[in-house]
Amino acid sequence: AYEFQNAITDILVVKTLKAARQFRAKSIVVGGGVAANEFVRLRFTDDCSQLGLPVFFPPKNLSIDNGAMIAAAAFWQKNFVDPLILQADPTLYFV
Repeated sequence: AYEFQNAITDILVVKTLKAARQFRAKSIVVGGGVAANEFVRLRFTDDCSQLGLPVFFPPKNLSIDNGAMIAAAAFWQKNFVDPLILQADPTLYFV
């Protein structure tokens, strides 16, 4: 799990910093569930400080993904669909 975390964090940080350079970002904001990961926070903080690029994180107690919200919305959905007969629609488009 440690090496997996390192690999994912490396990709996340490297690609984010590449995009920041390409688009001349003045700062980076890390949000969602990944922002609660201490290793990710340290890596972003270290790498961004070397570049002189400010990085911001929400408090850990607010660094959550929306999985619980999606699950709650599905629970309260009135049009229940049996997951055993659910069909994926690859042409579905969200605006």
